Amino acid sequence: MAEFPDLMPVLPELFLALAAMGLLMLGAFTKGTTPEDGAKAAGSIAHLSVTVLMLTLLLLATVPGGRVLAFGGLFVSDGFALFFKALVLLASAMALFMARDFMERQHMSRFEFGVLILFATLGMLLMISANNLVS
Repeated sequence: MAEFPDLMPVLPELFLALAAMGLLMLGAFTKGTTPEDGAKAAGSIAHLSVTVLMLTLLLLATVPGGRVLAFGGLFVSDGFALFFKALVLLASAMALFMARDFMERQHMSRFEFGVLILFATLGMLLMISANNLVS
């Protein structure tokens, strides 16, 4: 990644964005026509969403330590940001895990819920690393 030095600190966010878009497409094309198919797709997307969050947490460990600025100083990666990103990823995974049974009991299982949590988590991760109000 020597030719793209700005992408290394943003690698977890890039992975999360691409995985969320992939799960959105997967859910849209495997939704099915019956409610049972929809509930099955929602369960599998929820499991995959938790897996994506845990993989993002592992990718967070590959980010170089110390204070690293990217994109002209708009994105900062330091110990503070990495710690809070880990907390946000764990909290999002726990929220998905705890909401799964409730969603099934209330007959509200939709695949979009897991994808929505992933995109909200992506926004939180980007806000944690924002260096000023423009970003």
